[in-house]
Amino acid sequence: MHSEKTILSTKILSENLIHNGNEKVYVKCIAFIETIPYNNQQIQEKIPERDNQIHQAIFTSANAVHAVKDLPFLKSIQHIYTISGNGTEQSIKEFAQGNVTIHTASNASTLADLIIDQKSNTPCYFFCGNIRLDVLPKKLINAGIRFFEIPVYHTKLTPQIITKQYDAILFFSPSAVESFFSVNRLSPLTVVYAIGDTTAESIKKFCDNQLRISSSANTKVLLDETIQFLCN
Repeated sequence: MHSEKTILSTKILSENLIHNGNEKVYVKCIAFIETIPYNNQQIQEKIPERDNQIHQAIFTSANAVHAVKDLPFLKSIQHIYTISGNGTEQSIKEFAQGNVTIHTASNASTLADLIIDQKSNTPCYFFCGNIRLDVLPKKLINAGIRFFEIPVYHTKLTPQIITKQYDAILFFSPSAVESFFSVNRLSPLTVVYAIGDTTAESIKKFCDNQLRISSSANTKVLLDETIQFLCN
């Protein structure tokens, strides 16, 4: 028999994260997107100056970090720009090599401002998925920053029809939002939780349910705050 409150996570969460000792909440995980990394040769061929060293890199997704972790150019990177407080930053710390300086910002817009403020003539390489938001690239282009966008993984939407009504649904990306709402509608009683502002903006396009945004772009924080809200 399930617990009093139910949560649907639109991505797969670890068992340790789900079984956090709170017996009042049941968490169901269904992946609404699938990420498929390109192989090393495909990625290497996308790098315009592949015979030269890469000194500055941008990562806004942990999937991008994992996709390039075995490539030799990681050894030459001196500066990495990323979003703070989420899995991307942690993944970078696990795979970063040499004397790398990690620069962080709370979201893509402020990260772009940080890069622009550096006033560096060295090109930046933005490693991302084939589906990504325009905020960061648009700001860098408008500021005249020299950068190369390198897709390193493919995002595939995997929509599934949900027949059960949940007390809360967790969203972690605009792609997952699009996938979910392509085949589902929400009960007006369902509370929707977003990992950040950009995901929240995507949700607003599809429903007007009560929407709450995590205080940190961190999966554990998002889940903990949802449980606390439902149980109070």
